[in-house]
Amino acid sequence: MILGHERQIEYLEKVLKNGRISHAYLFHGPESVGKLSVAKSIAEKLPCPYPIILDLENTLVSKKDKRKDIPIEDIRELKRMFALAAPEGEWRIAIINEAEKLSPEAGDAFLKLLEEPGEKTLFLLVTSAPDLLGQTILSRAQPIRFSLVPDSVLSGYLVQRGVLSENQKEILHLAVGRPGAMIRMLEDKTYLDAQKKLLRSVHDILRNKDFPQAFSLAEKVASDDEERRKVIEYVVRMVRAGLLKAGAAGTAPRFRALRAIIRMAEVLDTTNVNPCLAMDTIFLEALAADPVKL
Repeated sequence: MILGHERQIEYLEKVLKNGRISHAYLFHGPESVGKLSVAKSIAEKLPCPYPIILDLENTLVSKKDKRKDIPIEDIRELKRMFALAAPEGEWRIAIINEAEKLSPEAGDAFLKLLEEPGEKTLFLLVTSAPDLLGQTILSRAQPIRFSLVPDSVLSGYLVQRGVLSENQKEILHLAVGRPGAMIRMLEDKTYLDAQKKLLRSVHDILRNKDFPQAFSLAEKVASDDEERRKVIEYVVRMVRAGLLKAGAAGTAPRFRALRAIIRMAEVLDTTNVNPCLAMDTIFLEALAADPVKL
């Protein structure tokens, strides 16, 4: 099930119907909002029995170790497979999930595929960090932006699932507009409890101006992309709530703090800045925004 993204789906279905589909698209936006689900649904609408998915879990090469990137061996194998003529009437489709995880060598090799895609070939790149992809790759794929899904859409799904009304607000607050995260919380109580604990930790740090605990949490989540982004989202939400509630005298410092936090989050996603130091800075900005009144 795909929640939200009606505009993106409508556009893609239109170009499919008109036979004007591009050879490469870049689905970019926050994590767990449904980019990969939309990519799979588009692949299903074309005559392609076996669309290829590449990411850290799915590989074309035999490699049992947990991978930190998508290696060049995968792209070489993909190139070999796509060099073969597809059966008449069929398409060749490759979904590169977490495309920002392409190794530098894999990125260079993949660029050559984009430059000479061949007929009835479709590449769908899915990423939450497009700035980490090479500019030459970005220039050869049509970008489609995916945003957070409104709570009104997610709450409708929760009603269908029979979630009690008193639990809906908490789940929506934890999901932060991400259907994937919401569904995972519904299906995995351990994950739900962990998200509750994480949100409570951020709230207590800001409410109590607990600098030692802030630095401790920053160090804990620094090396975990998903947890780190969750913490930043919670911090942004709380500082923004304080900004909306602030009187005239308190607006300027909260606005400056919010802008600085968002800027540092962008730096984290696009550069090799030390993530622990960056998280320290984010917490310092939030604490300086007088979070007691959030």
